[in-house]
Amino acid sequence: MVALTDEAGAFTLTGVPAGAATVTVSYLGLADTSAAVEVAAGRAASLNIALGGEAGVTVDAVVVMSQRIAQNDALNRYRNSDAIANYVAADDIGQFVDQNVAESLQRLPGVSITRDQGEGRFVSVRGVGPGLSTVTVNGMRIGTPEDSDRAVPLDVIPSGSIDLLEIVKVPTPNMPGDAIGGSIDVRSGSPFNENQNYNFRYRLEGSYSELSEDFNPEARLNYTSLFSVGGGQDNLGVSLGMNYLDRTFESNNLEAAYSFNDDLGDDEFVIEEIQLRKYFVNRERFGANLNLEYRPTANDTFFANALFSRFTDAETRQRSIFVFADAT
Repeated sequence: MVALTDEAGAFTLTGVPAGAATVTVSYLGLADTSAAVEVAAGRAASLNIALGGEAGVTVDAVVVMSQRIAQNDALNRYRNSDAIANYVAADDIGQFVDQNVAESLQRLPGVSITRDQGEGRFVSVRGVGPGLSTVTVNGMRIGTPEDSDRAVPLDVIPSGSIDLLEIVKVPTPNMPGDAIGGSIDVRSGSPFNENQNYNFRYRLEGSYSELSEDFNPEARLNYTSLFSVGGGQDNLGVSLGMNYLDRTFESNNLEAAYSFNDDLGDDEFVIEEIQLRKYFVNRERFGANLNLEYRPTANDTFFANALFSRFTDAETRQRSIFVFADAT
């Protein structure tokens, strides 16, 4: 008998005959662990298994590397998936300076992004246009604010509001068939994914733009707690997250318009116009997520997920045009 665990490591095996049984747990990146359990007829048996290193091995130090944990989580999800999919876990996202979901997805194979003023905006899967991929948040389809375009700008969702990113490159029969490029699912975290009953995380960052001489603050806050309703094990989880980013920067640009001169040959061209552009950009992001999850039994789950994201993009441009009327 084979069963897959959920994000919190819980699993259920049904149809096990009464008597002594051995359960073996396998997880990519860790050694297999086995444990014996006595199963009584008509009753459920509980078993807690802790994964660790190889037996008999003594270590002098323990080094905690969150990036390795996130990679193991993503690889195990890929191995257990029924579709061709790739994953990015929240711990992996925190290793980089990605400012939004689009920039976090660019690190997956077969994925490219379109940038605006240096920030990722649209996501292309397998070389197919962004408008031919679907985007969901916790499995719910979302639309696009773009006019006359199906492409969903993923720069509106800050990376601090998510727990997992999934890209299915080849949809399975149980998925909508309009995802020609791929299906992108943005997930917020479940309270039962944490290894502790109470978890509080915060992150403060800042950057300085030399051209605009402005300081850009960024803050993230996540809170998770589990409660017991009706006694017994914890069966009610609450997860709350908030993040904020205020970025002000400037950029300089030089553009030229040219044409080919028939008198000089097809390989020669003349410059007709030069534009010197200076951009003043302010981008502000605010995101919040609230997840409530209730698990009265091992087989029943009731949840309510809420995700709020506000993105303000203010851009001012100064332009100087130099026209060469008799250029040769």
